[in-house]
This record gives sequence, C-alpha cells and structure tokens, in this order.
Amino acid sequence: MELRQIQYLIALFEEGSVTRAARRLNIVQPAISQQLSKLEDELGQALFHRTPKGMVPTQAGCDAYRMLRPVLQGLENARQELSAPKGAVKGHLSIGVVSSITNNTLSETLLRFNAAHPEVTIRATGGYTSDLLDLLKSAQLDIAIVNSPPKGGPFDQQTILEEDFALICAADQARKFDGPVNLVKAPIEPLVLPSIRHGLRGVMESLFSAHGVELRSRIEIDELSVIEDVISRSEYTTILPPTAVNKGLLNGSLVCIDIKPHIARRIVAATSHSRPINTPARLFIKMLQQTTSEILEKLQLIGPAKI
Repeated sequence: MELRQIQYLIALFEEGSVTRAARRLNIVQPAISQQLSKLEDELGQALFHRTPKGMVPTQAGCDAYRMLRPVLQGLENARQELSAPKGAVKGHLSIGVVSSITNNTLSETLLRFNAAHPEVTIRATGGYTSDLLDLLKSAQLDIAIVNSPPKGGPFDQQTILEEDFALICAADQARKFDGPVNLVKAPIEPLVLPSIRHGLRGVMESLFSAHGVELRSRIEIDELSVIEDVISRSEYTTILPPTAVNKGLLNGSLVCIDIKPHIARRIVAATSHSRPINTPARLFIKMLQQTTSEILEKLQLIGPAKI
C-alpha cells in the first residue's frame, strides 16, 4: 500500500467521482483508476461500486476510509509540525467534547486558542463519553474531553476539572430551600435531569446510589442548555455540576444550592496510549484547563444561594 494510493482513496471517497477527485489532486483520471485497481488487488476486495452516478464505497471501502483517513491526517500534521519555523504551531486538531463542558467553556477556549495559534485548524465534535472514546480509539479524534473513564484502559488522562454537583434552580425559587439540601433525608422534586443515555447521568447514578440516594426525574432532557432554559422559567430544579449551566449562574437567572452528601464529578482530557500527543493537542489541553479554572473561580465568587 503506497501513500499516493491512500491519498487517491480518500479523495475518491470524499468527492464521490473520479473526475472530481482528479481535479482535487491535480492529476489525470486514469492515474486514480489505475492505482485504485492495484489497491483493490492488494486488499483482495472491491472498495467502490462503479455506477453511472459515480463511485459508491463498499463496506470495505468505508472501513478503509475510516482507518486510513486518520493516518493521512497524522502524516500531514507531522509534515506541518516538522516544517514549521521554530516557535510556530501548525497542524490540525480533532476534538471530541461532552455537552457538559461545551456551555461557554469550549467556545471561550476555541476563541483563545485560535487567536494564539491561527495556523492550526480545528474540528470539534460533540457526543457522549462512550461514543467519543470509541472515536479516540479508532484515531478519529486527537483528544476526547469526557467524564472520567475507568483507569487502566487504553487512554492517558489529564484532569480538566473536578467539581461538586449542586442543586440548581431559578433565582426566584431559591427561597423554598432552607440552606444546604440533604438528599438522603429529603428527595427533591420535581427534577429535570439528563436521561441515562447521557454520560453525566450515568456518573450521577453511580455516585449518588453509593450514598443511598435515588434520583427521580419528572422530565428527562439530554441537551443541557434546554434544561437550563426550563428551570430558569419554572419551578423545576436540577442536580448538575455548576459549570454545565454556568451561563445562567453567571447572569443571575439561576442559583446553585449546596447538597449533601458532597458528590464530585471529574472531567478529563483523554488521549491514546498508542499515539503520541501532538503539539496543538498539548497546547489546547493546557488552555482548556486554564479556561475552566477561571470559570470555576467566577462561580465560587458567586457562591451558593444565600437563603
């Protein structure tokens, strides 16, 4: 398998026709057809169906694209890093981020990172922890910002933040609570929570059940910004890490109230054991740690609701 064959395969998969792929690569069409045939002979299976409407990838073609696209991107990253002037940062960065870290924190970090390193291109993907770790494992992501997975897996982990869960409600609902809430003695209702599909709910269920606390939701919503909107305009409450709804807390539409027992979640930047972390990824992790630290400091200045 030659590098140019990988390049032709990727271009053909993404363009959907030999004509467009040849134009993109600035080569003649027979060169693509010839190298594709050699690659299919080497692999022993067809990678595309040739149809009147274009080239349609087979399952083998889809698998080849999935496995080889990160290889090509890694080579391009290496070329850019090695050829960059001393001190300059170039390359491409693929990031996967769970939703509980995207509300304000991610956008602020992306803006800062782009200002500091304008020659790095970035692709950010949202998703659940398990899905993002699968993408990281298959080399489709450089970093996965996720709820802490079990240690001992095929990932390195750097802590981004650790914070306690809190009871979150609309500012005009805080008077209902007389100081910190003991969830063991008095379950809170009505609650809006993420569903069990959401990685954060899985973390919550595991941690709270260990203390004998059963979380009963009246409404389940996986989009945290929607939860934030619902509780800001109703009597509903939620139990979440404050950074997950930091916009509402910082603008005063929401308040957080301490709960007992104190339960904390941990967000990490996961990278693969099998692939060395590149310079853009290392710098992004450091900047995300700084941004989340600043937001936590602002939330701590607000503090829990004063009853």
